[in-house]
This record gives sequence, C-alpha cells and structure tokens, in this order.
Amino acid sequence: MKRIVIIGAGGHAKVIAETIDLLDNLQVVGFIDDRIEKGTPVYKDIPVIGAGNEIPQILEECDALVIGIGNNEVRKQLAERIKAKSFEIIIHPRAVVSKTAVIEPGTVVLAGAVISSNARVAAHCIVNSHVVIDHDSNIGTFVHLSIGTLVGSNSKISELTTTQIGQSVPSFSTI
Repeated sequence: MKRIVIIGAGGHAKVIAETIDLLDNLQVVGFIDDRIEKGTPVYKDIPVIGAGNEIPQILEECDALVIGIGNNEVRKQLAERIKAKSFEIIIHPRAVVSKTAVIEPGTVVLAGAVISSNARVAAHCIVNSHVVIDHDSNIGTFVHLSIGTLVGSNSKISELTTTQIGQSVPSFSTI
C-alpha cells in the first residue's frame, strides 16, 4: 500500500483524505500544515505530522505527496518548491475517466466527475465533484474546476484558472 502525506489540513485536504480512504492501494499517513499543532487529528485519527519546513524529513517516511490546498497560487509555489518528490494522482472511485484521458501527477479528481476521451488534465489540478470535461479538452496546470463545471469539447482552460460553481465553458472555447 502506498503511503501518502497530504500538504494542508483544511477542508480540501479532508476531502482528499476521505477519497483516499475509499481506495484500496493508498493510505494517508499524515498531514503537513503550518497553522495546526503537530499531533492534532485532521481526518479520523490521522494527525498533522509536521510543518512545511519539515517536508524534507517527512518525505523519507512516505511514498508520495498530494497538495490539499485549494488556492492555485499556493499549490504552484509548493509544487515548485518540492519537485523532487513523487506527487500522486487521486481519482475518486465514483469518477469516470476515459482510458484515453491523460491525468498528470498531483491532480485530484473527485466524486461524480467525468473526464472524456482524449481530454488532458495537467499537473496539480482540482477536478471537483460533478465536473464534466468533454473530449479533446486541455486543462492547464494548477487549475481548479469548481463543483459542477461543464467544459465543452475541444476547450482549453489556462494555467491557474479557477472556474465558478456550475460554470459552463462552451465547446471550442479558451479561458
């Protein structure tokens, strides 16, 4: 079983932990957060195991990381700072992802999401609940597709974009 540490301990980190809890091949072993005291349980009995400055030591105790922070800029800064470690792809068991779709490391795909044929989701994205990414679309790095976003076919979402809840992106669009 792959041991995962989640960077962040807020709401999004808890959603990721719950998703990982549903997967047979991954296990959350702790959270990293600068604002919460070490040892404080975050999800079930899984605690904060350190702060950001302790990441190098913590990396030795896990197999991979995922950034559980909703802010795109902060996710980017963290990912660039800790490039050397493996970032896990987290896909909820109730998401539907085409076999021809490409999902890059660090991305989280939550419950009810649908990612269609030949769609590409770059690294460190959040594909929130009930998002639909239609065929041949391209989602840039550090994007947050908010709950219920609909991305039409052949669309491009640029790096660091955050969509609104329920936003519709027409086919062949660029945002």
